[in-house]
Amino acid sequence: MTNLNQNTIDIRPYQRAKRYIIIGNAIGRVLTQLNEARIRRQTIRELQGLTDAQLEDIGIPRYEIRRAVNARLIRSANTEQGRNTRPQRQSNSSQIRSANYERKLAA
Repeated sequence: MTNLNQNTIDIRPYQRAKRYIIIGNAIGRVLTQLNEARIRRQTIRELQGLTDAQLEDIGIPRYEIRRAVNARLIRSANTEQGRNTRPQRQSNSSQIRSANYERKLAA
């Protein structure tokens, strides 16, 4: 151990603590991603269990369940982070293209 002047501060404990915090944050990110994946799978399973009439009441076609769930999770993640949650405006070509597709119903 080195002799330290009375006016100096030993920063080694703070450096160790910083490493532990970085490790803890990495573990927290992994656990958060696992939880989000679980919620996503559960939501998709529940929506797929609904009838076509129930899905129509909600406003989600059966073939767009995954896309709707992904969009909702992204929107909720942005809200938690304080980002702008206003939907982006679609171009006219994409609106026309989506209007030309016939509606698909599951058997």
